[in-house]
Amino acid sequence: MASLLVAVVLLVLLVLHCYGKGDPIECIEKEKDIIAQLREKYQDALKSGDKGKAFTYGRDYYCYLRNSSQLSAFDEQIILNDLGGL
Repeated sequence: MASLLVAVVLLVLLVLHCYGKGDPIECIEKEKDIIAQLREKYQDALKSGDKGKAFTYGRDYYCYLRNSSQLSAFDEQIILNDLGGL
């Protein structure tokens, strides 16, 4: 739950910063960086074999990608498939 809160806070800060500055290219680059960080945390958790962390970081990553607070059924299935390989 805490990591989801962190992802939401990062998104809010990014939006506030981008609209305040008015530089869409900079905004896109920061968005890519946040997505890369979330993806890296998810991949690291999968590599560690910790299913709890992997599910949490996977949920954060996919929710952020979809700009949603809830996983879609498709995203949940992807995470479960990834966890099944552990």
